[in-house]
Amino acid sequence: MTLPNLPKHKKQEEADFGEKLVSHCNKHGFFEYPCWTEIKKADESNIFYFRQLENLQIIKLRKIKYEGFMVRMTLASSGGSAGIPDYTWVYKQPAYVGIKYDKSWCFIDIDTFVLEKERSKKKSMTEERAKAISIKVIDKR
Repeated sequence: MTLPNLPKHKKQEEADFGEKLVSHCNKHGFFEYPCWTEIKKADESNIFYFRQLENLQIIKLRKIKYEGFMVRMTLASSGGSAGIPDYTWVYKQPAYVGIKYDKSWCFIDIDTFVLEKERSKKKSMTEERAKAISIKVIDKR
């Protein structure tokens, strides 16, 4: 039995979503300062499940925010890192979880996200709740 190449499919889906977000932010504005964001997408019923953000992703975002982290630079669209440095050192910069919902993109500070995950009696977060705890909300136009 041959299984489909799911990781590659997911990577392409994430890359397509990332390109849409970049295009939207370039057109309508984003943050006025450097920051790091782990991008996620709500499911078909417009619900984001906390388990979608893996523990390793939380650890890395917190390292960026508090300790520093070395990042390998690549450009997916160019097939590599042509013309840009190989690595960058990220030190004490804001770190967010960016969640795409039906009507908006919500950017939640990593610490706020973790608190919500730990304190919530639910295993998921609605768009309304995400907007309430976000540091920035970009409504889709």
